[in-house]
This record gives sequence, structure tokens and C-alpha cells, in this order.
Amino acid sequence: WLLHQLQERLQTAQAAGASSVDAWNACCPDVIRVSEAHCFYVLVRSFWSTILHLRQLGQSPIAAVLEKCCHLFALWWMRENMGDF
Repeated sequence: WLLHQLQERLQTAQAAGASSVDAWNACCPDVIRVSEAHCFYVLVRSFWSTILHLRQLGQSPIAAVLEKCCHLFALWWMRENMGDF
């Protein structure tokens, strides 16, 4: 959703006559939000992948603790950035 909004803002700015550099500069806060969302996605995906790997190795007790940490982190981040969702 964020990426789609960013694309629309860039296209609207350029259609209004702004150069691509000026359009990009005007959208910098949105670019930052999209970048942060992507980093969060990669971080949580890697975290979850590690939890699944630990389960495959028979490390269920530590995987259970890390799963709760992963959920807590993901929920905290979403709450902090709720306006973006």
C-alpha cells in the first residue's frame, strides 16, 4: 500500500510539472516510510525463518521463547506505525 501511494505521489508531482528530482525530494518522507517498512519485513521474515530452523533442529524450547519475542516485536512495530497500515 505504501509503495503504491508513493508511486502515485511521484507521478502526480511529475504530471504537475515537477522534475523527477524535485518530485523525488518532495516525496522523501514517503520514501523513508517505504524503506523502513521493507526493512521491518525482511527483519521479521528472517526472525521467523530462524525460529522455524530451530524447531527443525529440535530446539523447541528456545524456539517457543523466540516466537513470543518475534510476535511482540512485530506487534510493537505495527502499533508504533499504525498510521501506515
